[in-house]
Amino acid sequence: MKHFSTQRGVFLCLLLSFFSILEAFSQTGYDNQILPVGGVEALMANTGTAGLNSVGAIYYNPAALTQLEGNSLKVSGATYTGYRFKATPLFEAEGANLDYEGSSSTSTPTTMVGVRSWKRWRIGTSIIIPLQFEYDGPESWNVSVGGVPKKFSINQVYKESLFQVGLAAATKLDTNWSIGASVNFQGYSSLSFVEGRTTDPADPTFLFEEVTREKYTPYHLLFVASAHRRCKKWDIGVRITLPNLYLFGNGSTSDFNYQNLSDGNPAVNTEVSRSSEKAVFRTPADFRLGLAYRLTEKWRFTTDNSYTMGISYDVFPDSQFDDIQERNAIWRSTLGIQHQLSERSMLHVGTAYSLPISSQYSKDNNYKFWTGTLGVKYKFAFLDNMLGVFYSRGQNDIDQGTFVSKITYENYGLFFGTSYNF
Repeated sequence: MKHFSTQRGVFLCLLLSFFSILEAFSQTGYDNQILPVGGVEALMANTGTAGLNSVGAIYYNPAALTQLEGNSLKVSGATYTGYRFKATPLFEAEGANLDYEGSSSTSTPTTMVGVRSWKRWRIGTSIIIPLQFEYDGPESWNVSVGGVPKKFSINQVYKESLFQVGLAAATKLDTNWSIGASVNFQGYSSLSFVEGRTTDPADPTFLFEEVTREKYTPYHLLFVASAHRRCKKWDIGVRITLPNLYLFGNGSTSDFNYQNLSDGNPAVNTEVSRSSEKAVFRTPADFRLGLAYRLTEKWRFTTDNSYTMGISYDVFPDSQFDDIQERNAIWRSTLGIQHQLSERSMLHVGTAYSLPISSQYSKDNNYKFWTGTLGVKYKFAFLDNMLGVFYSRGQNDIDQGTFVSKITYENYGLFFGTSYNF
């Protein structure tokens, strides 16, 4: 009986190890600066708080909309986004390392931004999708439990998306200072399905299975306030994003467990499900400072530094089912470079690095991300066309008690955009 009790422990620990790593999949939901967003800002690792004469200011610094002249309509998106994930190891079973690796690709929907003048104000409207992620992949391992060969397999489906519909306004206080603000209707959706199954090749009646499914779609309001100052060679921008405000939303959860370990005991199964539960998705306060320096008419350097506060909350606050989401405070620094190649074309390069600066809420979600971007903008008549590539890599070590899992995330893809000025 001790042998079969050990079996249950091994299977449960393997599943728990996988679930603890899955929590990190939602990191982009909190730090949506990992994927490119905006106009030329996206070509410089999402650097734009100081203002870059771009309609992307509606997202990075609404006050910088006063830099624009005339009316603008911009359409952009990442046509292709690839993703790779590695856990080495995911679990250790009797001295053997069980590594996990998965990959996926997706197309990010179009982002649209429109800006026009109204009296002393610049008014902007936007539909921005800073995040869309999807992963679907099975994996299996041959393991030994107490010297008995077993097969462990996992089938996972994970989908996550975030969109914002916003209204922004900005005005000049004088020739140098501008202020702005925006209000955004924010929608978030998450679907996670995981099936873990252990079988015995020599015993078709043996089965240990755990199936979990969680889906929720909450909606919030997000408020942003900002300021911009234009100097002779310097531009300075400040942006404050408040914690989002819950409007409505619900979700459902289910958990199924079946055990038939061929140990003389009857098969056992349990099932728990809940639906129409109130669900929330919290985003913390964020503070950004941006500086841009015009070295010459052809060279411009810009940098952003941001602090995102830590957060801890229950996705289902009114339910007996707890799903605690935690993320530590993060510091992020970026550097972007613009170089004018010709009268019509401009080269953009960017790099960014983000790291947790505390372990207040979680010792596991301490992912360090590096991002690099390269792109060009070409002006043709009334159109500004942008094309670029990006690569992001995140790493963390998760202490699983008896071993340490080294987790690596990679995001890469192609970004394009077109802005029409009229």
